[in-house]
Amino acid sequence: MGLSSICLFTIFIRLVFPFFFFNFTFANFTASSILPLCHDDERYALLQFKESRISGDFYAWKFDCRPTMASWKPEEGSVDCYSWDVVHCNKNTGHLVHLKWLNLALNDFNSSEIPPEIINLSRLSYLNLSGTSLSEILKLSNLVSLGLSLNDVPGGRLELQKPSFENLFEKLSNLKTLNLGDVSIDSTIPHNIKNLSSLTFVSLRNCELQGRIPSSLGNLSKLLHLDLSLNELQVSVGNLHSLKELDLSANFLSSEWPISIGNISSLKELDLSQNKVLLPISMGNLGSLKELDLSQNGFFGELPTSIRNLFSLEKLDLSFNKLSGEFPWSTGNFSSLKLLNLRSCGFWSKVPHSIGNFTRLQFLFLGFNNFSGDLLGSIGNLRNLTQLVVLDMAQNSYGGTVELDVLLTSWKNLEALDISLNRSSVLTKATFDATTDTTSQKIQYRGLRSCNLTKFPNFLENQNHLVILNLSDNRI
Repeated sequence: MGLSSICLFTIFIRLVFPFFFFNFTFANFTASSILPLCHDDERYALLQFKESRISGDFYAWKFDCRPTMASWKPEEGSVDCYSWDVVHCNKNTGHLVHLKWLNLALNDFNSSEIPPEIINLSRLSYLNLSGTSLSEILKLSNLVSLGLSLNDVPGGRLELQKPSFENLFEKLSNLKTLNLGDVSIDSTIPHNIKNLSSLTFVSLRNCELQGRIPSSLGNLSKLLHLDLSLNELQVSVGNLHSLKELDLSANFLSSEWPISIGNISSLKELDLSQNKVLLPISMGNLGSLKELDLSQNGFFGELPTSIRNLFSLEKLDLSFNKLSGEFPWSTGNFSSLKLLNLRSCGFWSKVPHSIGNFTRLQFLFLGFNNFSGDLLGSIGNLRNLTQLVVLDMAQNSYGGTVELDVLLTSWKNLEALDISLNRSSVLTKATFDATTDTTSQKIQYRGLRSCNLTKFPNFLENQNHLVILNLSDNRI
């Protein structure tokens, strides 16, 4: 970067420093034993960056922006910014050189355009403009990471029309990470996406994309994460044999899910929620899946028995469907499950005994079904689930009587319990009993609506972590 570019960059710093935070690294040069001091105007600009950066925990986590600035303390005698962390200067001129990493996320620059001098940062490899406004895609050919998500420009979302969308794939062939989430594109995915053969992460979430996914997408052999949710796409994802995470939720998909998905044996996470797909036998080919979300798909009838082959599952969400019949699984098939959501699935009969053997379960949602039988017996099947954090059994058809104090001693890690709106009666002891002490629990939510309680539960007096308590429609 020549002297004129350095000056332009300094002007750029001074222009926008009150409105953004950043991370950056500069290329190393072999230092001689005698180095010139950095220039006053550049040191001043760096200090302005330090003073004006946003350091909120959320933003620092969201955009990975935690610059190491502890050593930037000229007031303690360190006037030479060449010695500061992550700052490197030319050994002959003392000028800052070669900005490679720039984070301008969540800035509006007073609704003005990004300064055109940014195009002079020819060696820039990482650029995050998430939440900012800009008039065009910058043609920085060395970029390996580009983020334009979370944009909110005057008059609506950032728009990236088809010509610019195609140019993006032509000019930025070195990209490894592309995040255009919530950018209004309103077109099909162009075939020249195959030019970005180094891509490992792509998010085109909520981009108003339509039509078929081009077969050329299958050429992205290094792709690990693909998010196409909240669009109107006809999905065929090709031969993405390295893909680990795929999100196709809320795409208005109908009929049988894309056959090509069954061929991606590397998949670890799959989200097909809020569609209308049918479950094929081929879903059993995804033996590496750890997370599967099929909620809100309007499934009818029984689950295919091939679901038993998904023995690596840690999270399974089937909520808000219209299933029936028995559970097509056994103890050995789902021993790794940590989350099971069967809320509002239309299941009937008794809670399967096999669920009590999924000893790694932490989150279990069985509410809003037609499970019947004795509540105490049903809960008894779950007492082996000692790692439970959340248990939802609300609005079923359980009967019988259960002592709540005794019940809770089985789950020391429980933070939320809901057994509301059943046909059972819940009893609680009037005085404290050391044998059923639950003071060590950190329960934050208790749903005990319509449980035929006749007295205020004594043990609740010792629940210091309780945030929400529902005792409505009882006889207290």
